Formats: sequence, C-alpha cells, structure tokens
Amino acid sequence: MSIRSTRYKVALYTPISSEHPPEGHSLTDVQSDNTVFAFNIMFERNNPESEWRLVTPLKFIE
Repeated sequence: MSIRSTRYKVALYTPISSEHPPEGHSLTDVQSDNTVFAFNIMFERNNPESEWRLVTPLKFIE
C-alpha cells in the first residue's frame, strides 16, 4: 500500500458474537455486520521515505 502522508490511522474491530469465542483475542481491520468498533491505532513517520512507527500507546497483557 502506498501512503504519501506522514500519519495513518487504522480502525480495529472485534467480533460481536460471544457464542463461540475464538482462542485468544481477535481483532480485524474489516468492518462488517458481525463486528463492532474496538479502537484506533495511529502510525506516523517523519517524511514519505522514512519508516513507520506506532504512536498509539498500547498495553500488552497475557
């Protein structure tokens, strides 16, 4: 994917149904009738040639 800007936001969604919970956690970037919005994550870079870095603070749990 070619993104010319220096910031990029991705919306993540989680499944609505809890009848058959997947093993672990499940997120997708595809919005559908079976998903609900979970949160956004933001990436940025200094210029179009530099590497992307995650700027949204995330807390990982086990």
